[in-house]
Parts: sequence; structure tokens; C-alpha cells
Amino acid sequence: MYDVAVVGCGIAGVTAAYHAKLEGLNTVIIEKDDPALNASSAAGAFLSPKFGPKSSWQYRDR
Repeated sequence: MYDVAVVGCGIAGVTAAYHAKLEGLNTVIIEKDDPALNASSAAGAFLSPKFGPKSSWQYRDR
């Protein structure tokens, strides 16, 4: 069970999920494509590290 579900892994979705997580809420991001796939090059640089192997964010493939 999640406290917050964010639909979309764009800059706004990741920001909302990040702040929900900071507040201690159990958060899930729902995205139809791979993270940052359709992000601009400027935004993509900020999104991709959130899903790295040492991140507390877990990316699960469909």
C-alpha cells in the first residue's frame, strides 16, 4: 500500500515524489516508459541519478 502515487516521471513528477518521500510517505511513481526517456537533455540530467544503483529509489521494470 502506498501513501502517494505519482503518475509520470517527468521533472514535476519526480520532484513531487521526492518531496513526498522526504516527508516519510510511502511513494510510488507510475511511468509507461523508462525513467527520463522523454525528458529534455536539461531535465534528463537531473532525473537519471535518482534511479541509480546506490539510490534509495527503486526502479522496477514492468
